[in-house]
Amino acid sequence: MDKKTIKNVIILFLGLHGLIEITAFLALFVPSELLPEAIIGEDFILSSILSIIYGTCRIITALGIRSRATWAFYFAIFLSIVTFILAPNYGYFGVMDLIFATITIIGVLFILFPEKIIFNDK
Repeated sequence: MDKKTIKNVIILFLGLHGLIEITAFLALFVPSELLPEAIIGEDFILSSILSIIYGTCRIITALGIRSRATWAFYFAIFLSIVTFILAPNYGYFGVMDLIFATITIIGVLFILFPEKIIFNDK
């Protein structure tokens, strides 16, 4: 895979992950009797607020990667590491976060360090 394809995959997964997290914030406005008991708890409001912050950061990072800003690649690694740390706290909701963060961090590492790839086509 070339760098352009990998970059587009990173942008797709960061943007999609950000949109999913921002839509999770909308659960605050749904009546609690309509929500599953698994997501309602004492940390529900805090998790929703953090969700919109992380979602916005992911979308801004995707836009930064699209414009080839160096900071965005490193910030994507940071966001993925934070996701690896926090995702187990969200139970089965964190599985999607881990999959998206893994794809993102592998793609970013492929772009930043192409000479370190074991299976290089050259």
